[in-house]
Amino acid sequence: MAGDLKNGRTVHSLARLLCLYNVTLRYVPYQADLAMPKEIVEYVAKHGIRQEVFTR
Repeated sequence: MAGDLKNGRTVHSLARLLCLYNVTLRYVPYQADLAMPKEIVEYVAKHGIRQEVFTR
């Protein structure tokens, strides 16, 4: 997932939905202050999904 991960409701919903599958979520925020919110990262981690963050 890339772009404005902080304010994008669709990426929040997609992250929650993908917890139903065996995937690795990769985040590429446009800027550091637009990263995926802590609540979503914790929710995904609680479901055992691997997450990676890439920056420029």
